[in-house]
Amino acid sequence: MFTAKHVAASQVTIVMPPREAEDLRQELVSGQGVKAVWNVLSRLDVERAQASVTRDRELILQMIHDGPGAHKLNTVIAEHLKDWILEACEGHLLHALRDGAASVAVANLCSEVGGLLSDMGYLERARFVMEEGLRLHEGSGTLGSNAGADLLANLGEIHEKQGDLDGAAELYERAALCFAATSAPVPLDYAALKRRQGRLLGVRGDLEGKMKLYEEARHICELANALESTEGTVLLSSIGAAKRQAGDMEGAVQAYEEALGIHERLQTLESPEGATLLSNIGVARLRQRKKKAAKQAFERAMAIREKTGTLETSAGATLLTNIADVQELFGDAEGELRLYLQAKEIREKTGTLDSSAGAVVLSHIGGIYAKQGDSKEALLWYARARDAREKSETLETDAGAKLLAKTAELLSQEDRPKAAALLEEAWSIRKRSETLHSESGVKLLSSLCSLRGDMGEYEAAEEAWEAAREVVEAMGDSSTMPEV
Repeated sequence: MFTAKHVAASQVTIVMPPREAEDLRQELVSGQGVKAVWNVLSRLDVERAQASVTRDRELILQMIHDGPGAHKLNTVIAEHLKDWILEACEGHLLHALRDGAASVAVANLCSEVGGLLSDMGYLERARFVMEEGLRLHEGSGTLGSNAGADLLANLGEIHEKQGDLDGAAELYERAALCFAATSAPVPLDYAALKRRQGRLLGVRGDLEGKMKLYEEARHICELANALESTEGTVLLSSIGAAKRQAGDMEGAVQAYEEALGIHERLQTLESPEGATLLSNIGVARLRQRKKKAAKQAFERAMAIREKTGTLETSAGATLLTNIADVQELFGDAEGELRLYLQAKEIREKTGTLDSSAGAVVLSHIGGIYAKQGDSKEALLWYARARDAREKSETLETDAGAKLLAKTAELLSQEDRPKAAALLEEAWSIRKRSETLHSESGVKLLSSLCSLRGDMGEYEAAEEAWEAAREVVEAMGDSSTMPEV
């Protein structure tokens, strides 16, 4: 298969017996099929393959080692198997939709296949089949069921990944109303909705609201004794990331370790969810300045993404940006830029560049050019990052204000009035988003004070200094007061 697909570029067709194909589809409908897919892809290892003749096996493995190598072969085969599995499931679903099938089972299959497509990075295809599932639920009057609510939540997540935060929020709210209308919502599905709603609040800068919803989701899982599940690991990983953002590294590591233990007991670490957890652990190690441990966690996450064919996804792009941070610590600017550009290409391909995460990638690329002294190129990337934040409605956040401040810093040497205007805009954003009372807020006001002073605008400079003094007093840390 490798030779035909990768070397000879031939068309390869894999045929699944009808009964086995139907078994896979039924597994998807029951919610167990996705786990089976990750198990198949993650366990693919040519070096463990057997042969009836031992000498033949040795010769084949030697050819592989002398040629592409086992890792390359496994990756190519996994990618092809992934596409085939998707084709088998999606093809059957599209055929059923063309034939006018309108059963609840088909609607549920839309949700499961859509989720699989989304996990693989095919967001537009996922959105299409989920919208078809929504149409079927509406037509059959089952949208108010648990399955209907879960589909709405899954569709909302796709909108969120694509940067449509308002659309995502609306779908999440509709899902919440549907769950509320059911007599007994499925705990894991309801908890997943709470987690997604919390994540959305976090993207918009409401970290307190995010953590509150995460804790509600955990409470739902614990009441149902369902924390030992894939959703439980995703939730704990999210809680860890939120605690890390809040500066609670001890709490973050504790949540990550709890999630890791569940994955190991369930034997589900070799999955996209496991890769995300390992990536989060890597970020935590970076914050602790444990570069070697971070690198090991990221490398393990990368191996899982390659095995499961999920590197070219939004989560895969995030992993690449995390690895780029390690390259920066090791002083490898060239490797750092290469990884960020690869992440940008993936986000372009998956339609997730105009998002908060996409803006992070674009901003980091600009930062690299700024360090290299290429202000013109850096400003172009910062402008693209701003555009992504405006499109995803995340400019009015802490991250958005930081982007404007970085842009102003570069502009201050050649266009002081424009730089000052950007700092004023960032100041307004921090006041509206309630993020002014922070070290970043004080730094912003200090920069504005200095810039206004250099421009001879002393009243404006004094206004910024007074604002900085008020923030410092409110924070109770006089050591952060800027010297002007």
